[in-house]
Amino acid sequence: MSKKNILGIPILIGVIALIAWAIWPVGTDAGNKFTARVQSPEAVNVDSVKSVNLYVDFSGSMRGYVDFAGIESGKNTFISTVSSMLDNLESEYKLLSVSKCGGRDYRKDPLRLAMQNKQIFNQQTTSIQEMIGEAKAKAGANSLSIVVSDMVMSWGKKKIIESRDTFYNKTQIDGLGAAIHSEMKAIKSNGLDVMMVQYLSDYNGRYYCNYTENIKEPDKYKDKKMVDRPFYIFFIGKANLLKDMLYKHVIKDYANFYTSFDVDQCSKETEYQIAAKEGDKSAKLWNIGDIQNPNGLGTIWTTDDLNDSRATFTFTCADFIVPPYCYSKGTKLSAVSEPDVISTAVVNYPDFSIDVTLKPFNELKSGNVELRVICNNNWAEASSTLDDINEKDLTGKTWGLAHIIEKIDAAFYPQGRNHDQIVGVFNFGIQK
Repeated sequence: MSKKNILGIPILIGVIALIAWAIWPVGTDAGNKFTARVQSPEAVNVDSVKSVNLYVDFSGSMRGYVDFAGIESGKNTFISTVSSMLDNLESEYKLLSVSKCGGRDYRKDPLRLAMQNKQIFNQQTTSIQEMIGEAKAKAGANSLSIVVSDMVMSWGKKKIIESRDTFYNKTQIDGLGAAIHSEMKAIKSNGLDVMMVQYLSDYNGRYYCNYTENIKEPDKYKDKKMVDRPFYIFFIGKANLLKDMLYKHVIKDYANFYTSFDVDQCSKETEYQIAAKEGDKSAKLWNIGDIQNPNGLGTIWTTDDLNDSRATFTFTCADFIVPPYCYSKGTKLSAVSEPDVISTAVVNYPDFSIDVTLKPFNELKSGNVELRVICNNNWAEASSTLDDINEKDLTGKTWGLAHIIEKIDAAFYPQGRNHDQIVGVFNFGIQK
């Protein structure tokens, strides 16, 4: 064999290899990269916290969270939640909290004892509006105010009797909401934000029917233990302090929460991976990563005509996180794309992955795609009622709650608020 022919062998092998790469399905590490913008862990700067003032709702309805005498024992979620929160606050920020209930001040341990022996509550009524107003006056750059309540908006039993209208609170809901709205506007103008955390507790009370102030109470809720009645812890303070409390797990084990501040923009650039969904035969006919365009946008592509088949791909990203003030146990993440190329997308979190099913092949067009992961924490509507007399199931519901949230939103977002928070943006291309 001549020297010339010997030198031609590696050249021929290289050409064959290149052709093989061009026609063979490419792995996720080949060709171009798939990029995403995700949330970056925040470095939350918090001013020195010098005081924490806690206000406990002073009304007959609140006694139901601690008094289970005469019935099957209930879970003391209320006592343990409030007590552990104060323990965590004092430990984390090196201070002594002051709590107020019914005009009396308590330190942390006496407050816990007063809740345990049930001496803290009686049948008087606390106005949430007035309590929030007092808490607002105490909150500032270096101070945190907290209200613990079942968050039932009320004009009080006296006004109902005077009006001879057992539906007085229901007919005056706009006026009640306006009072909350006014307090929220003042909080915002002071440079502060609010956060409301929902907990669920066993309950043995007589005041579940709220807009009638116990004037017209159905017997089925009288002196019987209820499961999953909500109570709320409402915070007023600087946004960074409220975030810091969540990041440091000062408060935890909540069912839902609301914040007056939105999630930050997705600013961290990162890479993610796409693979054919395990067991999906259609997806395996696509190539992942375009070797012909190694410097371009990450692409899934095929030269086959796959007719009306659908393919499902799994997206994974090690850097994907959702801020704790945007996500709780009941929060659902969803995904949408621009242009609309997906038929379904199932988002799994906190072990993050998205199973993205594309529309039928014959409906797809080649081009770039931006897939946005959405966190919607708008849970208040499902936790609210305005007809607790005729409501068939009051589990997890609070009278007027959605109206409270609506009026807080209106104060902080006078132009309207979108509860869909973008927590991740994934870019890829489709070629066919």
